[in-house]
Amino acid sequence: QIFSCESCSGTFCQDCLPVCTCECCNRTRCMECMPYYTCEGCQKSNCGDCAHENNVQDCEHCFEENCNDCRLKTYSEGNLGCNGCRSLLLPRIMQEKDTALQEKEAALQEKEAALLKKNTAIRKKNAAIREKRDVVEENASLRKKLGESLQLSEDDIQLYMIRAGCPPEIAYIAAEEMKKDKVITITLKDDRSGEEIAVDMWEKSTTMRRMFNAYADRENIEVGSICFKLDGKEIHPDDTAAMIGLEDNGVIECVWPKC
Repeated sequence: QIFSCESCSGTFCQDCLPVCTCECCNRTRCMECMPYYTCEGCQKSNCGDCAHENNVQDCEHCFEENCNDCRLKTYSEGNLGCNGCRSLLLPRIMQEKDTALQEKEAALQEKEAALLKKNTAIRKKNAAIREKRDVVEENASLRKKLGESLQLSEDDIQLYMIRAGCPPEIAYIAAEEMKKDKVITITLKDDRSGEEIAVDMWEKSTTMRRMFNAYADRENIEVGSICFKLDGKEIHPDDTAAMIGLEDNGVIECVWPKC
């Protein structure tokens, strides 16, 4: 079988002058134009142009032809005694160490990012806790003021707020207004029998509706069947004593049937 060298264009038979094809670059050249190296361990071969740290190289000290995979295996087993082979293997070892360091650094950066994210979440949670604690302390202060203004216990204040359907700050404002209110006594006069009934109520905060409903229940009638008047003018259920000018000891007429 005749082979042609790509470098010198000579033709040779395999017996006269070996012509090899490199497993890396696939170029076919004779041994005079380009030396070839074959690993003594795995039989991997390549030309001199492709002889670098990842392929087969010959050692200038021990003259052994090996690839660095086999040299690394021997080095790991502690059997690589040639300094020339060690120097050929050094770039590979440095590269692997550098890769390992880069992977370790990337893992540390990822861990640092996770810790930073966790720390941010903790700070937000702590801020929310502080804000909630401030609100709780403020509400406690308002509840204390509310109790002092109305002379109520803590349980009474809680019940008052639940019934009122408002937060402590609104309840406190209502309490401040209630401090300005006063109780007055009014008289309900039945226009048929002339009977008079004395009723106590808050001047500003109690609407007439409550008194109307109580009178209708007492008489066992529908509240809409009678009319309540002050000085001849009809009183509406949502009016308060202060709104219609009703003073202490004032008289409201109960007119039958409804006007």
